[in-house]
Amino acid sequence: MKKHSKKKQNLNHSKLQELAEDFGSLFDKKVQITVLPNGVISYKNFLIKPNKQGTYGVYYSHNPHDPVEVYNLKSCALMAAKAFNTVQINKFFEIKDLDTRYSTSHTELSLFKQNIKLAKDFDRYVILLNKLEEADLKARYYKDKITVMFRNTFA
Repeated sequence: MKKHSKKKQNLNHSKLQELAEDFGSLFDKKVQITVLPNGVISYKNFLIKPNKQGTYGVYYSHNPHDPVEVYNLKSCALMAAKAFNTVQINKFFEIKDLDTRYSTSHTELSLFKQNIKLAKDFDRYVILLNKLEEADLKARYYKDKITVMFRNTFA
Protein backbone atom coordinates (compact mmCIF):
# COMPACT_ATOMS: atom_id res chain seq x y z
CA MET A 1 0.00 0.00 0.00
CA LYS A 2 1.12 3.48 -0.79
CA LYS A 3 1.14 6.03 1.90
CA HIS A 4 -0.06 9.41 0.87
CA SER A 5 1.55 12.25 2.63
CA LYS A 6 -0.59 15.26 3.18
CA LYS A 7 1.10 18.61 3.31
CA LYS A 8 -0.15 21.02 5.89
CA GLN A 9 -1.69 24.08 4.38
CA ASN A 10 -0.43 27.19 6.00
CA LEU A 11 -3.22 29.72 6.16
CA ASN A 12 -2.03 33.22 5.69
CA HIS A 13 -3.57 35.50 8.33
CA SER A 14 -4.20 38.27 5.80
CA LYS A 15 -5.95 35.85 3.41
CA LEU A 16 -8.08 34.52 6.25
CA GLN A 17 -8.99 38.04 7.32
CA GLU A 18 -9.89 38.91 3.72
CA LEU A 19 -12.14 35.83 3.43
CA ALA A 20 -13.85 36.70 6.71
CA GLU A 21 -14.51 40.26 5.54
CA ASP A 22 -15.89 38.99 2.21
CA PHE A 23 -18.17 36.55 4.00
CA GLY A 24 -19.29 39.26 6.42
CA SER A 25 -20.17 41.66 3.62
CA LEU A 26 -22.08 38.94 1.72
CA PHE A 27 -23.95 38.01 4.90
CA ASP A 28 -24.80 41.65 5.61
CA LYS A 29 -26.13 42.14 2.08
CA LYS A 30 -28.21 38.97 2.28
CA VAL A 31 -29.69 39.29 5.76
CA GLN A 32 -29.73 43.10 6.04
CA ILE A 33 -29.73 43.28 9.83
CA THR A 34 -27.98 45.69 12.13
CA VAL A 35 -27.02 44.86 15.69
CA LEU A 36 -27.12 47.97 17.83
CA PRO A 37 -24.76 48.46 20.81
CA ASN A 38 -27.54 47.84 23.35
CA GLY A 39 -28.24 44.36 21.89
CA VAL A 40 -31.28 45.37 19.85
CA ILE A 41 -31.47 43.95 16.33
CA SER A 42 -32.73 46.21 13.58
CA TYR A 43 -34.27 44.84 10.38
CA LYS A 44 -35.51 47.53 7.99
CA ASN A 45 -38.41 49.24 9.88
CA PHE A 46 -38.48 46.79 12.77
CA LEU A 47 -36.60 46.40 16.03
CA ILE A 48 -36.16 43.12 17.89
CA LYS A 49 -35.62 43.68 21.60
CA PRO A 50 -35.17 41.18 24.42
CA ASN A 51 -37.82 41.48 27.16
CA LYS A 52 -37.52 41.00 30.91
CA GLN A 53 -39.32 37.63 30.55
CA GLY A 54 -36.55 36.28 28.29
CA THR A 55 -38.60 36.60 25.10
CA TYR A 56 -38.05 38.80 22.07
CA GLY A 57 -40.47 41.50 21.01
CA VAL A 58 -40.84 42.70 17.43
CA TYR A 59 -41.45 46.46 17.46
CA TYR A 60 -42.23 48.82 14.62
CA SER A 61 -39.45 51.41 14.64
CA HIS A 62 -41.91 54.34 14.80
CA ASN A 63 -43.62 52.85 17.87
CA PRO A 64 -40.94 51.23 20.04
CA HIS A 65 -43.25 50.85 23.06
CA ASP A 66 -45.95 48.45 21.81
CA PRO A 67 -44.72 45.16 20.34
CA VAL A 68 -46.22 43.83 17.13
CA GLU A 69 -45.71 40.31 18.51
CA VAL A 70 -43.56 38.52 21.07
CA TYR A 71 -41.47 35.41 20.29
CA ASN A 72 -39.50 32.94 22.35
CA LEU A 73 -36.69 32.59 19.81
CA LYS A 74 -34.67 35.43 18.33
CA SER A 75 -34.53 33.70 14.94
CA CYS A 76 -38.34 33.48 14.82
CA ALA A 77 -38.62 37.16 15.72
CA LEU A 78 -36.23 38.05 12.90
CA MET A 79 -38.15 35.92 10.38
CA ALA A 80 -41.42 37.47 11.55
CA ALA A 81 -40.03 40.97 11.07
CA LYS A 82 -39.15 40.08 7.49
CA ALA A 83 -42.55 38.48 6.88
CA PHE A 84 -44.34 41.48 8.36
CA ASN A 85 -42.17 43.86 6.32
CA THR A 86 -43.05 42.04 3.08
CA VAL A 87 -46.74 41.74 4.12
CA GLN A 88 -46.76 37.94 4.24
CA ILE A 89 -49.37 37.58 6.95
CA ASN A 90 -49.82 33.81 6.54
CA LYS A 91 -46.07 33.28 6.99
CA PHE A 92 -46.17 35.62 9.99
CA PHE A 93 -48.76 33.39 11.69
CA GLU A 94 -46.92 30.21 10.64
CA ILE A 95 -43.75 31.50 12.30
CA LYS A 96 -45.67 32.33 15.48
CA ASP A 97 -47.19 28.84 15.50
CA LEU A 98 -43.77 27.17 15.06
CA ASP A 99 -42.28 29.34 17.78
CA THR A 100 -45.08 28.43 20.19
CA ARG A 101 -44.88 24.71 19.39
CA TYR A 102 -41.11 24.63 19.80
CA SER A 103 -41.30 26.52 23.07
CA THR A 104 -43.97 24.17 24.40
CA SER A 105 -41.98 21.07 23.41
CA HIS A 106 -38.79 22.47 24.92
CA THR A 107 -40.59 23.32 28.17
CA GLU A 108 -42.09 19.82 28.35
CA LEU A 109 -38.66 18.33 27.71
CA SER A 110 -37.15 20.31 30.57
CA LEU A 111 -40.04 19.40 32.85
CA PHE A 112 -39.81 15.68 32.10
CA LYS A 113 -36.02 15.71 32.55
CA GLN A 114 -36.50 17.17 36.01
CA ASN A 115 -39.36 14.85 36.98
CA ILE A 116 -37.67 11.67 35.77
CA LYS A 117 -34.90 12.23 38.32
CA LEU A 118 -37.50 12.27 41.12
CA ALA A 119 -39.46 9.21 39.98
CA LYS A 120 -39.23 6.38 42.50
CA ASP A 121 -41.86 4.04 41.12
CA PHE A 122 -40.81 2.02 38.04
CA ASP A 123 -44.15 2.48 36.26
CA ARG A 124 -43.98 6.24 36.72
CA TYR A 125 -40.38 6.21 35.50
CA VAL A 126 -41.35 4.36 32.29
CA ILE A 127 -44.24 6.77 31.60
CA LEU A 128 -42.00 9.78 32.15
CA LEU A 129 -39.31 8.25 29.95
CA ASN A 130 -41.81 7.78 27.09
CA LYS A 131 -43.04 11.36 27.48
CA LEU A 132 -39.44 12.60 27.63
CA GLU A 133 -38.59 10.84 24.37
CA GLU A 134 -41.74 12.18 22.69
CA ALA A 135 -41.03 15.75 23.84
CA ASP A 136 -37.43 15.43 22.66
CA LEU A 137 -38.55 14.26 19.20
CA LYS A 138 -41.04 17.11 18.92
CA ALA A 139 -38.49 19.71 20.05
CA ARG A 140 -35.92 18.47 17.53
CA TYR A 141 -38.55 18.37 14.76
CA TYR A 142 -39.66 21.96 15.37
CA LYS A 143 -36.07 23.14 15.77
CA ASP A 144 -35.17 21.60 12.40
CA LYS A 145 -38.27 23.11 10.81
CA ILE A 146 -37.40 26.56 12.16
CA THR A 147 -33.80 26.17 10.94
CA VAL A 148 -34.92 25.25 7.42
CA MET A 149 -37.41 28.12 7.38
CA PHE A 150 -34.71 30.56 8.53
CA ARG A 151 -32.33 29.39 5.79
CA ASN A 152 -35.08 29.69 3.16
CA THR A 153 -36.15 33.10 4.43
CA PHE A 154 -32.69 34.62 4.26
CA ALA A 155 -31.23 32.63 1.35
